[in-house]
This record gives sequence, C-alpha cells and structure tokens, in this order.
Amino acid sequence: MDCEELRKWITLCIFCLTCIYCDLAVGQIITIGGVFPEEMSQEHKALHHAIGSLRTRNNTISPPAPQMTLYVENVKITDSFILGKSMCEMFDKGAYLIVGVSSSTSLPTIKAYSNKFNIPYITSSLSGTGLLSNESDYQLYLRPSPIPVLVELITRAKWAEFHYVYDEMEGLYRLEHLLEVANIEPITINPIHIRDFDNISPILSKIEASEVHNIVLDTSTLWRTNTVLKKAQVYGPITTSVYNFIVLDFDLNHLDFTDRKYDRLRITGLSMVNEHHPAHSDFMEAWNEVKEKKYPRNPIDYFAFESALTYDAVQLIVETFKSMQEDGVDIANEVLKCEAHRDTSPWSYGDTLISYLKQASVYNGLTGQLEFDDLGRRKNYFVDIIKLGSDPVSGNHRFEKDGTWDSSSPERFAIGRDGSIVEPVDTVLNRTLIISTILSRPYYMLKKNADDFEDEQDKYEGYCVDLMKEIAKYMDISYKFKLVSDGNYGSMNKSGRWNGMVGELIDGEADMVVAPLTITSEREQFVEFSTPFMNLGISILIKKPANKKPGVFSFLHPLSHEIWMCIVFSYVGVSVVLFLVSRFSPYEWHTVDAPPPMFGDSGDRQEMANDFGIFNSLWFSLGAFMQQGCDISPRSLSGRIVGGVWWFFTLIIISSYTANLAAFLTVERMISPIESADDLSKQTEIAYGTVKSGSTLDFFRTTNVDVYERMWSYMSTAEDVFVDTIGLGIDKVRSSKGKYALLLESTMNDFINQRKPCDTIRVGDNLNSRGYGIAMKKGFPRKEDLTLAILRLREDGVLHNLEQTWWFEKGECGPPDAKSQETANELSLSNVAGVFYILVGGLGLAMFVALLEFCYKSRKEARKAKTSLSIAMRAKARMSIKGDSVNEYAPEYTKALSTVPISRTNNLRTPQKGGSGNPFARKSLTHSPSEEDLLAKGKMEEIYLKESI
Repeated sequence: MDCEELRKWITLCIFCLTCIYCDLAVGQIITIGGVFPEEMSQEHKALHHAIGSLRTRNNTISPPAPQMTLYVENVKITDSFILGKSMCEMFDKGAYLIVGVSSSTSLPTIKAYSNKFNIPYITSSLSGTGLLSNESDYQLYLRPSPIPVLVELITRAKWAEFHYVYDEMEGLYRLEHLLEVANIEPITINPIHIRDFDNISPILSKIEASEVHNIVLDTSTLWRTNTVLKKAQVYGPITTSVYNFIVLDFDLNHLDFTDRKYDRLRITGLSMVNEHHPAHSDFMEAWNEVKEKKYPRNPIDYFAFESALTYDAVQLIVETFKSMQEDGVDIANEVLKCEAHRDTSPWSYGDTLISYLKQASVYNGLTGQLEFDDLGRRKNYFVDIIKLGSDPVSGNHRFEKDGTWDSSSPERFAIGRDGSIVEPVDTVLNRTLIISTILSRPYYMLKKNADDFEDEQDKYEGYCVDLMKEIAKYMDISYKFKLVSDGNYGSMNKSGRWNGMVGELIDGEADMVVAPLTITSEREQFVEFSTPFMNLGISILIKKPANKKPGVFSFLHPLSHEIWMCIVFSYVGVSVVLFLVSRFSPYEWHTVDAPPPMFGDSGDRQEMANDFGIFNSLWFSLGAFMQQGCDISPRSLSGRIVGGVWWFFTLIIISSYTANLAAFLTVERMISPIESADDLSKQTEIAYGTVKSGSTLDFFRTTNVDVYERMWSYMSTAEDVFVDTIGLGIDKVRSSKGKYALLLESTMNDFINQRKPCDTIRVGDNLNSRGYGIAMKKGFPRKEDLTLAILRLREDGVLHNLEQTWWFEKGECGPPDAKSQETANELSLSNVAGVFYILVGGLGLAMFVALLEFCYKSRKEARKAKTSLSIAMRAKARMSIKGDSVNEYAPEYTKALSTVPISRTNNLRTPQKGGSGNPFARKSLTHSPSEEDLLAKGKMEEIYLKESI
C-alpha cells in the first residue's frame, strides 16, 4: 500500500469516527419530566421555550448539545395521590429527571418518590430552607433563600420589633428558619397569618394598634402582595404614619405604582431576574404571542421569577450532560415501575447524575450564576436590593436598584439602619458624588454676579463650597452640589419619616450632606457623621437696643439710690452726734469777749461760747465730705473720734465713687431687656421661637433642663413663634421692634450681627455645646478618609482661616468692640451737664437766700427805726453797694452801734482772766442803760436813717 492509499484510509477513518461521535451525541435523547399546575402556566411555557431554543442553537454550535424530549403532567400540586401517580408515569416513560413546581404540602411526596427511585427533581418554587434534612437528597432548589438577606437588613436596620406577615406554610417555614439562623436577639417578632385577602382590615387594625411600623411581608403570589400594599395604602390610620415594608416576593418590581401615592409606605424588596439578558426579550415575545391567542385572561404580562428559574434549569441540565460527556461518563436510560407489588430497584445512575448536577455551574443565567451546595441549595448568587422611589420628572413611584447583595461576600455592601444600600468603595470612587446642601449664609449662597455663569455649580459661593474644595484635594473625589428640595435641615416627624437633607440622604437621593447640619444622637442613628468641622451652640438673637446715653444726672449712677440715701442719713446723723458731743463735752466750751455796750461803756465783759452749734456741725460734716475742710475743728476727744470716723467714711465713699465715675460717664451702654435664657423664660413680653425643622427645635423638644422645658412649653403653645427658615426669623426679629427673639446656632448669630443694617445682637451664653459635621449614608466606605481630611484641615489652620474669611473679613459692621473703644475716649457736654446745672442752681439758690436775708434784715431794722420798709431797704442797698453804712456826720455812738458785729469769730477768743467762781458764769455788765436811754437811742437812729436816705 502506497502512501497515497494510506492517506485516503486515514481520512476515511477520521470521518467515520466523527460521524459516529456526532450520531452518539445527537442521538443521546434526554427525557425530561415536567410537573406543572392544571392550567397552562408560564413556567410550563418557559420550559418548552428553553428546550426549543436549545434545538435551534444546536444547528450553529459544535459539538451540539444533547437533545431533549419533554413529558409534562399538568396536575393539582396539592393532591399527593395524583402527584405521585404522575411521577410514576414519568418514570415509566424513562425520564432522567423532573423539573417542576412544588409546595410545602407536595414536597414530602416528591422527596419520597425522588429518593426512592434516585430520580433528581429540580424545583423552582421552594428554596429548601427549613424543609431539609441533613442528608443529601435528590432535589435541587433553584430559588435561593431570602432569609440571609432579610437577616442582614433587619440587623443593620436595628429593628427592635416587627411583624412577620405570611399566608402559606412556606412563609411559616421561612420564619422558623429565620429564628434558627438569625442572631437578632432581643428582637420581638409578631407572626401574623392572613387567611382572607378579601378582608385584611382587621390585620391592618391590629398592626396599627401595636404601634410597630416595621413589617416583613411574605406572601405566596404577587397578587396577594399587591392586595396587602394597596389596602395598606388606602387604610386610614396607616396613611397618617410611615410604615417600613420588606417584601420577600422576587417579582415585586413588576407592580405598577404609577397611579398610587405611597408616600407613607417605605418599601424595600428583592430581585434577581436580569431583564437585559437576550433570552428575556425572546421569551417575552413568545409568551405574549401565546398568551394573546390561547390565554388572554392570564394576568401575567412579565417574565416571572419562577419562570426564569425554570428556564435556567434547562441551561443547568445542558451544562451537566456536557460535563459528563467530557468526562466520558455515559448513563443508560432505564424504565422504572412504581407497582406496589413489585420490588423495583432505584435507578443505578441517579447518584452520578445528581452529583454532576450539584457540581455544574451556569454563569450567565437569567437569575445570575447557578451553583449548588451538597444539599442542593443555591450558593454564590447575587440579589438586587430595590427600593420604592419617585421619578424626578413625572413624580410617579417606581422601583429603583439600591444595591446588590453577594451571598459569597456579604461585606461587599453595607446596609443602612433604614434598609438603604451603600455602594462598594470602587463604585463610589468612579462616579460623581451628589452633595445635598441648603441655602444658608455664609455656608452656601448665590453670588451677586451669578447670572454671569453658565454652570450651575459656579453660581454659588460660601464656606461649604470652599470646605469641599479643600476636602476634595485630600480625598481625590469629584462632586456636585444639590439644593435640598423641601428647604429643611432634617427632622423626624410624628410618623417616623425624615424630611430635609437627612431624608434625602436616607432615601438615597444624595451621597453626602455638607451644610450647617448639627450632629445629634437622633440623626446619628440613621446616618453617619464625620468629626465636627465647626463647634457652636444655641444662642439668642435679638434686635439691638438703642444706645442709652448718660443722662443729665449720670454722675449719680456710680452709686445706687440706696447708697445715696444712706449717705444723706449718715451726713445728718454725724452732724447731730457731733452737735450733741460738743454740747456735753466741757472741752468744747471756751470764753470769748462780750460785745461792747451800747452807750460806749468800756467795761470789761466775757462770756462762754461753743463753736459747734447745729449749723456749724452740719457745715463741718459737709466740708469734710467734700474734702474741703472747715475753719473750725473739734477740741474734745469725743468730737475728734466723730470727725475721724467721718473722714474715713468719706475717704472710702469718694474713692469708690471716683473709680466708677469714669466708666459711667465715658461709655454709652446698651440696656438689653434680657441677658440670658433664664430671663427669657421668666417673661412673656418678648416672644421667642426657632426654625420649625432642625436640631434646635429637637433640642428644646427633648431637653430635661427646667429652664429649657419652660421655654419649650411656651413655644409649643404660643402662636406665630416658629419660622420656616432662618432668613424669615431674622426678618421677624428686625421688624418686631424688640418684641421677638430667635434661637439659633451661635455661628449664624455671629454672622448676622456682622451684616448690615447691623441692628441685631447676640445676648447671653450658649445654651449648649454641639458641632457641625458632614453627614453620609450608613456604611459610607470613605468615612475614615473624610474624617482624616477634616482633622488635617483643622491642624493646618485651614478651617480657622475659612471662618475668619466668611465671618469677619467680609463683615459689614466692623469688629464687634470697635465702636465701644472709640466712644470711651471722649467726654461730651451731655455727660457732665448735670454738674453745671447743680452749680448754676446752687449759685441761684445762694442769690435767692441772700435776697431773703436782705429783706429780712431790712424789715427788722425798719421796725427798730420805726420807719417804712422801703426806706430801710434803700439804706441797706446803699450800704451793700458802697460798703459803709454810716455817713461822716453821724453821731459817734450811732456809728459804733451800727458797726457792732453780729457773729463771733475765732479772733475774738481771749483767755479767761483771773478770778474765782464758776468759769461758766457770765459776768454782769458794769453799766446797764435805762429805759430813757433806750428811747433816746431809738430817736437818734431814726434821725440818722432819715439823714442817710
């Protein structure tokens, strides 16, 4: 045989072997049994469609996939007898395995037949959770258990109590499994079994009465799920509160919420079907065509989860037999009989097939990756977490993906305490972060030339804008600001729903909140906070009182009215004591020369005198108090003691008065009607309030301090004391003419006081101590980086520089103490006008008293001279003007009489002459004029006065 013939024989052999292999592959027909309900179900159609698609692909792939034949039994799943009979018929037809639906009541029958004959049963209805023994049976459960996801959702949401609402035994089994595997003590679970879906109002009433607003809804069909949610939405009591639902139906996203308002229901659900898979659109075209022609009343117009699982079952079978062919494992079809009187042996290849089924993998199924553990349960699968939100354009409600849960690595995502999902770190780094903020000067405000900018982000400026620029440099992130839609900071209402920026963060509308948002324990339960970037406290803002200038008698202000009264009484008391002491002390009496006699008798006369009469005592005390001294002083020891203590008293009083006088005269003071929160709480003339939504309101609402409780009691009952925004509150303060006070953060208070018209002021100390922080969703992956960035900015002085820039360098009222320093350097006439008034008044009083003395003396002398008052006053006036009262022709004795001094002075004091007897006895005159002499003297004075006039 030559080489050419050998080559032909080799080619022929290869061709024959290839044909034989292809014939074997194509010729290997796998019989699959199907168990579905009596009516035509979508699961049945999905199985037919998957096998038909496999036949079509066999024409284009090499080597071709094994061929399959399908034998379906439409039975009543809940009837164990009929179900067992149908399975026996499938065994008789030579079925390798069975794909179908099941229930908690039918599963024991299925397991009994499947384990007896070693025929694998692949079900799409149950997850096997709570229904399995520790033995490795012949069942595969395509549906994954929702319990692991539910456990993490409940644990991270920190539900203290919730209702578990179910309708079938499968839900009860899942509840039992939840209690077994979930470490969620001491959570209280309230099981609720719904039997009549036409009347669930008693169930809703029971839930409402319990005041527990957390519900896990586990129903067997989407229609029942829809019924519960729809009736809960229109049920009166529930519509006034917020209820948190976790729905375990994987078809939840197919419910239509466009024509309903679910603002009070916060619904979280699960989903696994990949709607972008090519097989999804192919099957929906085929299903819609069949449904329109044969089953127009079938309500299912979507690719149901169990149908997708059934479709994936065919892919799993194909991958299993491919693996067996690659390994050279061949299995023979055997006909099994279920006759009771015959001892039928199980299928000898059952263990091999179930082993390959559990080891097979489908990486691109409609429900994701298909892998199974030794007990036939799904593993390494992904579950999408969906949440009911609203379309920003139409406003209709719809489900949106909020995260993904990976069964093989739960740490790849974090679930917030409200059930929200935070994206992995790599996702956060690769997209633009949405930062929620609020219009609040100087944190975030519109530029004056905002119209000159096209980009919306460039139209705003403020402290938060500069802060995020600095943080972005450290963290290397991109971001954009978004104004909060409702204009609120964030507080929880009575129904348990958050509004404002905190609400947007919880609902997933924003990634971070950079604003003057106060860190509180209530907010910390639902969102994460960074370290504070600014420290502050609640303070009181009022309209600046008008400057009160010193009054005319402001020099009296250094001492209180009580002190002035005590000084007056002390002055009078000291004078009286000095008078009495001087009267009773013999050392204050002394002899003086008596006045000369009227008729020129030069007889020697002396008399006893005391300088401290009542008027001289008053004069001495006044002179000492004014630090001017007096021409008389006490002689006795007792009088000097009185004078000494009075001088010491006046020294202290005058020194204290002088020390305080400068401050009272040189500083213009503002008299504030209130100085503290205690003053505010004790009066009702000045109204006070705060912003309706925010941490300041929450502080007063939850405080245990008596003063603040009184303030909250007033604010919660008074009318028109709360404001919608800080700006409206500031306008209210300025327009109320001092009759309204606003409670707000101290930083905002300081900023407002530095802006024109500069008519507000901060009074009192801060009511508490708190801080502003950056809020993030729970589990934000870069929280530590954000905190480190803020700490570094603080250490580098960047935060201090930003605060100085936006509060004081750009202020419009100057430094807070500049005006007071300027006015303290000068003293105006109005400050000391009272002193001049007293001086002028004193001079006027002296002139008036002199006039009274002039008139009194003139009248007295007129009576003596027995002449008219006018003549006497003219004579006294001439004497006052000329300085002499006697002309040169007056008789000598009259001249002497008219010039006799009235008062005694110290220069008249002469020592007592010798002699004995009582030194205080007055000596008698040597000559006493007779009555005739006195009459003659009067005549002479009258003649003299007439001549003078």
